[in-house]
Amino acid sequence: MKTFINSLIFTLTLTVVTFGNAFATPYYNNSGDDAPSTLFEHMQTTQLLQVTMEMDIETLIDNKKTNEFFPAKFSFKNSQGMMTDWDIEVRSRGRFRRMTCEFPPLKLKFPKKEMKAEGFGKHNDVKLVTHCMDDKKAVETLFREYLTYQLYAKLTDASFRTQLISITYRDSKTGAETSTYGILIEDADELAERMNKEECENCFGLTASAYNQSNLQIHDLYQYMIGNTDWSLKMARNMKVLNPRTDGGERLVAPYDFDFSGLVNADYAKPNADLQQKDVRDRYYIGADWTADEWTTTIKLFQDKKMELMMTIDQFDMLNNKAKKDMKKYLESFYSELDQGFIPQNYLALNGN
Repeated sequence: MKTFINSLIFTLTLTVVTFGNAFATPYYNNSGDDAPSTLFEHMQTTQLLQVTMEMDIETLIDNKKTNEFFPAKFSFKNSQGMMTDWDIEVRSRGRFRRMTCEFPPLKLKFPKKEMKAEGFGKHNDVKLVTHCMDDKKAVETLFREYLTYQLYAKLTDASFRTQLISITYRDSKTGAETSTYGILIEDADELAERMNKEECENCFGLTASAYNQSNLQIHDLYQYMIGNTDWSLKMARNMKVLNPRTDGGERLVAPYDFDFSGLVNADYAKPNADLQQKDVRDRYYIGADWTADEWTTTIKLFQDKKMELMMTIDQFDMLNNKAKKDMKKYLESFYSELDQGFIPQNYLALNGN
């Protein structure tokens, strides 16, 4: 633990600039009012959000295998230049990463009473994807995962909004500071409300026919495009299922956690043993099956969006050119398959599994 705490005393140089399409445009949904209606929207900006979080880091790390919350102070400067301070609660989250990372991903819980007083509604949970390890490769991995969320948002509105941040962690006991990067991800209930849906906590065992077909096709083909097999429709793993609020509505799916994908290519990612995958960059389609005619509209969407997806990577200046070239080359191999008439068919079903 002492080694880890000592490693916190380092500083990365942070550059605050505007990054074209690589940063999502803030989304406000309060009927024409330009002011944010939720706390997450209050934190959204087309620039890198500057954040400071003070907490007992050693206690948090020592308890990262539990779901116990600990007090923290969260401060940020919004797009209008105003500093906002919050007393929040923080805990570790996730499965694999909380066990693997030196600094686990976090769940931030903001106080509902204070949020209500500020007019920010009821959505008080925000996920924080952290830097995991204290090295340059880990930061590159975080940038790559941030881009996977941005790419998916170019294809569908049923996607989690994200905000890239520069964050300074301050240890409340020692005063030691470290500055690095993170990704804030909106709460699933907030996403569901935007889509006029509600989150389903126990939607297991549903078949493809239970979902909006266009939504599911986009999801399945996107997972194949980025080379991700770390998900399951049957188990609702690494996805949120959004149920209709009224009769006649359609169920949607919204994915998250792309760190095991070939596009992100994290150092800790492991091949999928169930597929006998030899490398995480090997693509396997494990989504639902549709006919060639049924795939036509979705495949055309991906082809029409190719330039925009490539530009999103190109315009993200925080990622080095070598990594951007690698990501675009990986996407090009997917588009080559589409150009050659690739029709997705479930690998496990075809192989009798």
